[in-house]
Amino acid sequence: MLSRAKIKQCSSRSIGRAPTHERAYRWTPALLLSLRNYSAHHLLADVIAGVTVGWIALPLAMAFGIASGATPQAGLWATFALASNRRTSGAR
Repeated sequence: MLSRAKIKQCSSRSIGRAPTHERAYRWTPALLLSLRNYSAHHLLADVIAGVTVGWIALPLAMAFGIASGATPQAGLWATFALASNRRTSGAR
């Protein structure tokens, strides 16, 4: 149970407002926060993953373009547009 002194202390300051450094930390992008623990091992793993996805995605995009009756270039452009849209919208 809260004492009168504690209630008075809470009511004297603005309730619901965090200190400035806490508010700034809350609005820091997650990318910057995750870079604190990023190492060379993580970089190597990410590069390998990116190359692997590229090797799979390029022929697959071209195949989808051909299968839909369009040119392989149309499949590549459609894949690029979809990836750009997902990247800007924050989809995972």
